[in-house]
Amino acid sequence: MNRKLLHNLKQWYQSNSDAGHKAAQHRKPLVIRGARQVGKTWLVREFARQESLDLCEFNFERDPSVSKLFEPNDPSQIIGNLQQYLSRRLDVRKLLLFLDEIQAVPHLLAKLRWFAEERPDIAVIAAGSLLDFALKGSRFSMPVGRISYLYLEPMSFIEFLDATGHSLLTEMLNNYDLNHPIAKPVHQKLINLQRVFRQTGGMPAIVNAYCKSTTAPSQSLSKITDYVDEDCRQLQHNLLVTFRDDFHKYSGKLSHDRLTQVLDSVSYQLGQKFKYSRINKDEASSGYKRALDLLCEARLCHRIYASSSNRLPLAGEIRDRYFKVFVTDIGLLSTLLGEGETSASSHSNEGAVSEQLVAQLLRCTFPKYIDPQLFYWVRERRGSEAEVDFVIAIDGQIIPIEVKSGKTGRLRSLHSFVSTKRIQDSGEHSRAQHALSSKLAVRINADLPSLTDVPLIDMSDNKNTKQTRSIFQLLSIPFYLVEQLPRLVRQVLNR
Repeated sequence: MNRKLLHNLKQWYQSNSDAGHKAAQHRKPLVIRGARQVGKTWLVREFARQESLDLCEFNFERDPSVSKLFEPNDPSQIIGNLQQYLSRRLDVRKLLLFLDEIQAVPHLLAKLRWFAEERPDIAVIAAGSLLDFALKGSRFSMPVGRISYLYLEPMSFIEFLDATGHSLLTEMLNNYDLNHPIAKPVHQKLINLQRVFRQTGGMPAIVNAYCKSTTAPSQSLSKITDYVDEDCRQLQHNLLVTFRDDFHKYSGKLSHDRLTQVLDSVSYQLGQKFKYSRINKDEASSGYKRALDLLCEARLCHRIYASSSNRLPLAGEIRDRYFKVFVTDIGLLSTLLGEGETSASSHSNEGAVSEQLVAQLLRCTFPKYIDPQLFYWVRERRGSEAEVDFVIAIDGQIIPIEVKSGKTGRLRSLHSFVSTKRIQDSGEHSRAQHALSSKLAVRINADLPSLTDVPLIDMSDNKNTKQTRSIFQLLSIPFYLVEQLPRLVRQVLNR
């Protein structure tokens, strides 16, 4: 498998070392964060293999006692402890010290500052699946400014294509230009592969099982169920059970059943404003809120808040009571929804599943050193309700995104957003204050990519909708191009 984060690891390791292989002067210990089973341990091991490094790995969840080797504040003394424990000398010039499942001994995170300050020549990586809990409840001083973070998501669609033997398609998508059409047979093949991805998801173990289950990745994948076999589905169920078995590690006094109730409700409320009353109207919402907080801290779920989207940053105008919740991986969602015997496209919740796919892939477009955060826009005015599925910021511009599960669909909410947020010459909002691109909106669907001029319909009052003289550009892309969206938007804005 070719994970994009490998490139970031190589930059982290190599960029601060000169050609003479002198000690790195600015490299900080690195902490990799992500949900369970997204491939953090594999990633570090593969990186060490590719760079021919001496990997010195410790798993503190499996053997907490080895944490005693790291008790000194002197990194050189720690290296001495490790040499005695391993009965071999360690060449720090080729050493990669890997502290896995560090959340089991969170106080060791504070020790990383000494590697940053005194021995930046020693490459140190820490990883953990439940780090948010360790950091939230820590009683130690975090080494602020002395560690770096990278965030690992489930495999993206591009990574899925690479893993399944479609590297030429990956190359084509990474270099796609709006000026060059995609042949319809190629488009249909990518749509079919994307439908398979909806079933497998991006958990590496499931993708690996899928790769072993099919011997002809280049065939026309007309029937999804022919390729996503029972072994993959069983692994997905096992993985979901593993996540639920983990509940006891962070639930505290909160019951296992309550966490399960909330996780199940996330799948049923997918794509909607999340309401605790829909879980159980007879129970107080406070317990369910805490359960959802825990699921999000474990990165099994992600909240997407509504933002008024008048200016940047989008997070500065969130509406706390308005949020949607998505699962970290669409394959796990497929299992939660009980779609094992049918394709995602035949499910009655097809539109919400499409939103889940886009949310998951949009998270993959963020720089790997940023914890992804998505937003949407909603207007809940009686008689003129509107909702735009996602709102993102690219190069200082606010871009609305509408998701359609098929090839067609009305764009009333996009018109509402653009007409409401359009920069007026009257000067109510100066261009310095208002970051909206009044000329561009995005639609994601199953059709071929296109860029068209669309006459703006003024939806500010639904009783008196009218077409104005204004137009906006509509960039329409298929699901398989979501990861290319920032690059394609820049191509349009820079024309």
